[in-house]
Amino acid sequence: MHILALDHLVRKKQLQSINIIPNIYMYNSSSKTYECISETSSTFYEVLNLKYATGYKFRIRAYINID
Repeated sequence: MHILALDHLVRKKQLQSINIIPNIYMYNSSSKTYECISETSSTFYEVLNLKYATGYKFRIRAYINID
């Protein structure tokens, strides 16, 4: 179901609320997988201690939590 359709159901009081939870993943080259580094409700996340002249890969996935 699309977010707009879910928002419509919230307005009609058929659902209590919708929370969109973005998870931030960073690629681990030794295990060749993306590891979750943050599950935040903020639109801002700062990654610290990155090394200069090093490439990094990130993924962001948003999960919808429906009450």
